[in-house]
Amino acid sequence: MVNCSTTCPDPGPSGVDTSLKKTQVGKGPQWKEFLLDDVTESSTLQCFFSCAGIQKDASLGITMYQPPEQVVLELQPAWVALDEVFTVRCHVPKVAPLESLTLTLLQGNKELYKKNFMSLAVASERAEVTFNVQAQREDHRCNFSCHAKLDLSSRGGGLFHSSSASRVLRIFEFSQRPQIWVSPLLEVGTAEAVSCELARVFPAKEVTFHMFLGDQELSPFLSWEGDTVWANATVRAMETGDQELSCHVSLGPMEQKARELVHIYSKLPAFPLPREGSLPLKMTTESPGDFLISAGRWETCVGMWLYPAFALFP
Repeated sequence: MVNCSTTCPDPGPSGVDTSLKKTQVGKGPQWKEFLLDDVTESSTLQCFFSCAGIQKDASLGITMYQPPEQVVLELQPAWVALDEVFTVRCHVPKVAPLESLTLTLLQGNKELYKKNFMSLAVASERAEVTFNVQAQREDHRCNFSCHAKLDLSSRGGGLFHSSSASRVLRIFEFSQRPQIWVSPLLEVGTAEAVSCELARVFPAKEVTFHMFLGDQELSPFLSWEGDTVWANATVRAMETGDQELSCHVSLGPMEQKARELVHIYSKLPAFPLPREGSLPLKMTTESPGDFLISAGRWETCVGMWLYPAFALFP
């Protein structure tokens, strides 16, 4: 609603010049009142009256404003390698007038970067700010946010504030491959300790391990010291032969895998000690069905080891 009035005692022709859609809703000898419809942009309105043949006018600036109701913060990427550069971006989808806007990027409660649009506002300008930061360990799990302020006090209006939701940044270091510690020979049915180690990793306590012996998933427990983490497990193989022990390690977007081949063997049966005076015998053959038994040494028989036998003679 706009009221245009004059102190001229006997005014002549009067009215309002504007590009906006207007409707006169009231008038008197020294005033006229107009309703402005569908205001979508800022404009200047001119009110004029003629007094004693002289036209006098007054201008009124009309500011179309939209408070910053939505403020969007983006971290790109969400997981960042140590010493790499990450981008903090904030934008306001709908806000006006742009030249009255200030955007402030915050890391925790600390001001990271501020941008006002007073001298930058042009038709193509977007309500956004972008800032690049080099990742440090102390940035891990820091909260980042963006604050928008629309200040219309210089135009006779108010002050509007809005903030984005916080975003959590994660920093990582993952430059080494995991290493498996295991004996190359494991006895079937016997519990054996195995370990998977990852060094130079940050944050060590957020590393995830999955360990397998063949298709059997193990249940490791973790231990840490500085930037090194170990996954320790107990394995019990129930079948003989070669099997693969694997260790899958992940942290954020990074994954590594280590493998070791182990041989599962069955222990030879125990034999009684010979009686006093008896001698260990050997048995060899030169042709099927022809065996020679003698004392003193281990021999092979048809490509196979023979188990020792003992003479039972007194």
